[in-house]
Amino acid sequence: MRPQIEARERRLEENRKKAAIAFDRMMGKVQIFLADGNTHSAYKTVTYFAGQYEQNLSPELLVTAASEAVRIGIKAKTNIQELGKWLHKGVATAMSSQAREGIEESLDLIDAYGEYFYQKTLAKGLCCLGIY
Repeated sequence: MRPQIEARERRLEENRKKAAIAFDRMMGKVQIFLADGNTHSAYKTVTYFAGQYEQNLSPELLVTAASEAVRIGIKAKTNIQELGKWLHKGVATAMSSQAREGIEESLDLIDAYGEYFYQKTLAKGLCCLGIY
């Protein structure tokens, strides 16, 4: 079974390399969208890419894609539940390494975007109570 395992490992490594190259191309495209002020297209590009390549991206690139999705999604005024999904994916992926760096990266994500989610949740709660 050794040859089959080695062939599978080579395929997986090739897929990871292709995903990394595609990530760089995608980020270039996103930068163009952002420069043009088209945050909605930038957000859709990042999220579509992350969904398509999730299995082949390294954890570091997946965390970066999730972080970019949240950052750009905030600018694009995307639904908070959808943004929460991407924040969760970024934190869960970073924590999956169970290394100090992964924990630090998770805390960085929460620190960077936590206030936004807290304020949105608070505003929605106050809105429901009729208090502004």
